[in-house]
Amino acid sequence: MIRVNPFHWTADFRLARALAEAYQSSGYADVCFFCVGDPNDLIGRLGPLVADETIKYYPNVLGTSDRPVTPETLEERIQELRERWPDVFVIGIEAGFGPPQLLGSIEITDRDLTTLPPQAGRLNDVTVNVLLRVDEGLAARAGGGTSRPRPGAPGLEEAAKEVGSDEPAAGSPFGREKFKPLRPDEIDLYKVQKLADTVIDGNLRLLSRIGKQEI
Repeated sequence: MIRVNPFHWTADFRLARALAEAYQSSGYADVCFFCVGDPNDLIGRLGPLVADETIKYYPNVLGTSDRPVTPETLEERIQELRERWPDVFVIGIEAGFGPPQLLGSIEITDRDLTTLPPQAGRLNDVTVNVLLRVDEGLAARAGGGTSRPRPGAPGLEEAAKEVGSDEPAAGSPFGREKFKPLRPDEIDLYKVQKLADTVIDGNLRLLSRIGKQEI
């Protein structure tokens, strides 16, 4: 797992680099963004915001505002994903759950998406989880943080060695300032948009890095 401090100016570069390392080691020839969330929800709108902007530059995107990925539409969207892009590197993006001391950080992990009900089989290869919802018991319920990669999908170990991880207790191990978590009352439309913009910029830099789209 890689944690990125989104409030540092290098955040989008590091997101792109971490995702590129994972993608390039996967052996897949293409990539798809599976953006989860409800456009009518203050926090959940992050996924559709990312999808709406990313799809302007690259077609392999699910979860736009007009066709969101929510618990109610999940079965339909999974079927669409498997029919349209059956053999690609799938990046799940969500405004997900985490402990309060990490609120506002971005995780790149091979754990499941935290805002959708469990499905049969693994849906995505990596998850970009923008932690905006508090759930202190999540790690315990996830088996102490055990990842469950999709069959044949690589982990993030090599990417973590290259990119590093911003952990609150570690100070600034890679020359960046210590991450300061958000308070739940600080999360508003502006903060959600700013965090969505960071993920969008990371996506576009990823596409440029892997030769799919020029910035």
